[in-house]
Amino acid sequence: MSKEFMDKIRVEKLKRNVPLFYIFTFLSKTGFWVPILYFFLTETKGFDSVTTLFLISVAALSTSVFEIPTGVIADKVSRKVSMTIGTLIRAICMFLLVPVGGFFPILIVMIFRGVGTSFTSGAEDSILYDSLKEINKESRYKKELNKTKTYHFLQSGAAMLLSGILSSVSLALPIILSGISYLLASFVSLSMLEPRKFDSEEGPLQEGYLKHAKSSLRLIFSSKGFSRGLTLLIFATAIMEAVLLSNKNIIPPVLSELGVGAHFVAVALSFIYFMKAIGAYIASKFNNEGGELKEIYIGLGIYAISMVALVLFRNPIVATICLAVVISIDPFIISNLYKMVNDRVSSYRRATVISIQSLMTEVLETAYLPVFGLILARVNLTASVAYIIAILGVILLLLMINVRIGRISKKFSE
Repeated sequence: MSKEFMDKIRVEKLKRNVPLFYIFTFLSKTGFWVPILYFFLTETKGFDSVTTLFLISVAALSTSVFEIPTGVIADKVSRKVSMTIGTLIRAICMFLLVPVGGFFPILIVMIFRGVGTSFTSGAEDSILYDSLKEINKESRYKKELNKTKTYHFLQSGAAMLLSGILSSVSLALPIILSGISYLLASFVSLSMLEPRKFDSEEGPLQEGYLKHAKSSLRLIFSSKGFSRGLTLLIFATAIMEAVLLSNKNIIPPVLSELGVGAHFVAVALSFIYFMKAIGAYIASKFNNEGGELKEIYIGLGIYAISMVALVLFRNPIVATICLAVVISIDPFIISNLYKMVNDRVSSYRRATVISIQSLMTEVLETAYLPVFGLILARVNLTASVAYIIAILGVILLLLMINVRIGRISKKFSE
């Protein structure tokens, strides 16, 4: 067969990666466990709210410990193999969570669940971006990412609604369904085609694992990374993602604080995630190159206003609507941040750099979630919301400083 014919086949297989990525995300980000995990650990396993939020955040901490090594594996070995290993580990952990009891056994399960997440976090974004890049369609990354999120959030909304129904029978059933979904996702990732990695000025493809990790770290935390707008952008993305990822874990205790139980929370979360799907669909229609910062600023403003409204009204229905607004703007914010980061990183280092950013996210999430729970339990809801708004202010400040640095760097280069 001619090289031209083989290249044509490869392009078609790479195009096939996009719908497969939709399916993988649909299955690997299942929402079955989201509304009931808090209640599963408090009611079935007998932990208090602070211990429960600590156990949930431990998964994020363990993810952070393994982020860089698993990111290097994805870069140096295979993105799809990394994704497969990650979803298999998460499936096993979900199946084990049901029979085990006691603080330390569950702690171990949550640690390994985090390890599974670390295998997928950098690899899944990289395989989508690099698949599009190899066929010269990387400008569609933000659009395809938000389309993926639309399908994912629709699934999550339906899964959470089903979870609420099943939780009336047993809180363990949604946990088991999550394990099955992760298992199916591992087969989908195996069927994807591995995109090529491209060399760049930042290092040869032949460099070793340790050198690859070190040079990727230097790329971010160096004067070069600072001046090209990568350093502060990574920090802003990590903080923002920590806040956004924590939303699904703070919604149950917030609604519980307003006097509702597990069934209401499951229905509320289902509604919230359907709204998030609508938000992701609308975001997929915005593919304005160069308009990322403006969309992020608008999203941060809507986020802060919604949280203030939640505190002012203190009503479960109004709170659900406010949280739905907060969740629905997630795709506007995070897809733009991801696009800005990806545009500043070569394909050869993409999974490792994203894993470093994810490591920072999970460390911050591990700190953010227990502090939020502590403020909510020891002070009140108003103080916990003020804590969130203060963090949004930090993100805004970092982005504004980054813009200023970019203008200064451009001025000196002219």
